[in-house]
Amino acid sequence: MSLPEKIAVRFIVLGIACCCVWPILPDRWTDANKYSNYYQIDSAQVHWNNKPTDCDFMHAPLGDKHCHYKKTVTAYNAAGYPVAGHGAPKGAKDAYGNAIISYDEGKTWTLVSEISNLDLTVKTVEIGWIKVPD
Repeated sequence: MSLPEKIAVRFIVLGIACCCVWPILPDRWTDANKYSNYYQIDSAQVHWNNKPTDCDFMHAPLGDKHCHYKKTVTAYNAAGYPVAGHGAPKGAKDAYGNAIISYDEGKTWTLVSEISNLDLTVKTVEIGWIKVPD
């Protein structure tokens, strides 16, 4: 086997090994790369909040707490407004057919024409946690 063939085989084996190991790595290690590639930003712009421990079995008092935490991902623009992921604006149409948008889960609505200069470019990503009862 020639040298280029040996190098090619080694790269293939390395690629297969990476594909097998990647899924079992902790999210804390892989999320920065995952979301930086998805939103086309630098991995340093992906911020991870530590997962709370109050639902853990071994956290005092010992035992099942009947809850767990769900990961949330929110992408923000340069002005700090959520533009994608959890907490992102919701779009709809009003009774007259006008496009409207809500930043507070539908409590208040704004005509899209009034905010047409909204920057939808993702600058940072925040990974957080929501407590979910079992």
